[in-house]
Amino acid sequence: MRSKKPNSKTRGSLFENLLKWVNLFVIFLALVSYLSALINPDKFWLPAVVGLGFPAYIVGNFLFAIYWLFRRRTYFWFSLLCLLAGLPHYGAWFNLSLGDGSGEDTITVMTFNTAGMHH
Repeated sequence: MRSKKPNSKTRGSLFENLLKWVNLFVIFLALVSYLSALINPDKFWLPAVVGLGFPAYIVGNFLFAIYWLFRRRTYFWFSLLCLLAGLPHYGAWFNLSLGDGSGEDTITVMTFNTAGMHH
């Protein structure tokens, strides 16, 4: 008995189903990372660890929103709502400085001091 090969429509819908699940997983991770700012890591550490990936989840949701927008699927709204829910948290990670208008060219150096982390 011959087995039927899946046609391109079946493979395409299988690919989209996989993307839907990956998108929902990225949305879930983003929402947990939003909660990481509110939950004390001493009491429950998992959201704090998930929160380390916050920038990647935001970029992922943005890319998924663009993809679903071009595909004209309603999944666009899930990613968009997730991005909008995280607006209060963006300032801590993504800083856009438009200048203070002084006209001087200045450079700001930011360091991450790890000297006390050896014990």
